[in-house]
Amino acid sequence: MMSQEQNDLITRTGPKDACGKLMRMYWQPAALVDELQGPRPVKAVKLLGEDLVLFRDEQGRYGLIDRHCAHRGADLAFGRLEHGGLRCAFHGWLFDVSGQCLETPAEPKDSALCKNITQRAYPVVEKSGILWAYLGEGEPPAFPEIDCFVAPDSHTFAFKGLIELQLAAGARGRHRSVACLVPASLLRGRGSGGRLRQAVPRRIRRQRHADDEDPARI
Repeated sequence: MMSQEQNDLITRTGPKDACGKLMRMYWQPAALVDELQGPRPVKAVKLLGEDLVLFRDEQGRYGLIDRHCAHRGADLAFGRLEHGGLRCAFHGWLFDVSGQCLETPAEPKDSALCKNITQRAYPVVEKSGILWAYLGEGEPPAFPEIDCFVAPDSHTFAFKGLIELQLAAGARGRHRSVACLVPASLLRGRGSGGRLRQAVPRRIRRQRHADDEDPARI
């Protein structure tokens, strides 16, 4: 039986938690590109316990910044996309994709206040229909060049899906179900001979007994 401490070690993903520090060393899926289509490409997301807002500006650049405005904590998910950034709906502070404040409308015209204001922001890259974010410190690592990320768009697709696993739970015939929503559940790229390569499992539903010969395949 796993202890509470062991469970916390592998499940807590805050910035100061061991698992959170590990996960922040890698690019994380934030959303599908399709989710930022349409007239208002703004989406609230929660990644590794952090409340963020993802948006695409008028130049097509993606930004991922803290969801709560640095001024009064208003929800930037309700902001307006204009003038090269995302404008807070409360007092009108404007932030670009790097988190830099561009305008503070209530200040005098010659005020330099906005130059000293930055919103927490993370880099975002687009790969094979998915928007990936790096939440770690320092320069992000190079994005992995595995086949499904370097194949042309005509050979890849991405969508959200539900993964269901049936895990053995003790005695024969007793099982426990685990369901989770993954941000991007499937990427397929055509390799040699036209064979499909599955990078992330799509809908899985499998029942296995506790005394099966290979429980690692669950």
